[in-house]
Amino acid sequence: MLSKSTSRALTKWTAINERIIEARFTGRQAKLTEVVCLAPTNDADDRTKDNFYNTLQAVTKDIPSHDLVCFVGGFNAKVGSDYYPEQ
Repeated sequence: MLSKSTSRALTKWTAINERIIEARFTGRQAKLTEVVCLAPTNDADDRTKDNFYNTLQAVTKDIPSHDLVCFVGGFNAKVGSDYYPEQ
């Protein structure tokens, strides 16, 4: 749900796939491209992870260079001192 002013600023949105959405907004001072994504977990097979990151890279490459860019989402990182990968 967007406010009226944000809705007017939205110039384009594209559902790239089930994990990545791209939205472009035009403001008074600048244009903003927002990429919303949900990365596969480390438990996913390598093909799924590679496909996600290759698609994300292609989307990023197509963003106009003068746009402000914001990435939002879950990259499924594991953080903290108590995380030890299985050996």
